[in-house]
Amino acid sequence: MAVKLIMFILLAIIANFTVLGQGKSLAEMSFYDVSRKEFLSTDQLFGDKGLVIVFTSLNCPYSQKYEGRLVKMKQKYQDQGVNVVLVNSNDPSIGEPENIPMMRARAEDLGIQYFSDQSQTIKSILKVSKNGEVVVLTRKDGAYKTLYQGAIDDNPLSDKGIKENYLQNAIDHLLDGKDNISVNYVRPIGCHIK
Repeated sequence: MAVKLIMFILLAIIANFTVLGQGKSLAEMSFYDVSRKEFLSTDQLFGDKGLVIVFTSLNCPYSQKYEGRLVKMKQKYQDQGVNVVLVNSNDPSIGEPENIPMMRARAEDLGIQYFSDQSQTIKSILKVSKNGEVVVLTRKDGAYKTLYQGAIDDNPLSDKGIKENYLQNAIDHLLDGKDNISVNYVRPIGCHIK
């Protein structure tokens, strides 16, 4: 009896980490597009096959070093049905300034959709802690599922000498129609979201 109870608890914990929807679901969330000055739903952001959410900061050196790589990934995968977006969840009242006009300017420079999550709702639902952390979402039977979460690759400081490109591997698995990948979490390296 005790073994069955332990197995039930473990299965509940695993389900908590893989399928979104505790409290408010991601499907109910609104992303504030700093360029368009409007809220968009997860459904509106989701590509035909997936959505990549990258948490970023205007002041984090790790975020800045990844920007060029993320723009290239957006360009590579957008026509294949995967949308790559940036989300800034930093509290604008803490630390160096990160406000909507500054985010809008960065979005225009990069040519990538940039969203503000100053309430930190999206960060909380996805259980993200660092700028430079990425979440790859897929959709199955109408529910969003995290396919991969964590580091973008194994070299946050440079695009040279990358041995493991975790994000690219996850997107490629997604495009191949695979629901699971062998490496679905890698500890992210970056600045803590404040």
